[in-house]
Amino acid sequence: LAMNTTRLALALIALNGLTALGFGVFGLADPQGIADAVSLEPQNAFGFSEIRALYGGMWTAMGLLLLGSLRSLASAPQGAHAERVRTIGLCWVGLPLGRGLGAVLQGTDGGPAMGYLLAEVAMIATLLGGLTLLRRARS
Repeated sequence: LAMNTTRLALALIALNGLTALGFGVFGLADPQGIADAVSLEPQNAFGFSEIRALYGGMWTAMGLLLLGSLRSLASAPQGAHAERVRTIGLCWVGLPLGRGLGAVLQGTDGGPAMGYLLAEVAMIATLLGGLTLLRRARS
């Protein structure tokens, strides 16, 4: 049972790593596509650079950090790599909080904003849930 729980936990963390990496690579390769997806209008090269940095570089780095932590997490679920994963998950909490604040202050057009909010909450829940499962399987 512990082995199956460990596999599920690592799979949840890997899924988040792959999702973040995919989103990041998309941001690096197609900043206009990201801009369109989130209703931004970059005005010049600096605007595209910002999209590449935030949506591309940051998400790519987080995805690689999560994927790079998997082997160590399998053997030491409460070590430094677990703290790295937890920190990324807690940073992601800012996404739906910021989106929720925006909905309160400016309202929302529904569709895309709510879809992104649900995806963000699902990523947070599966990432932190995977980490919790991993700890329980090893205790």
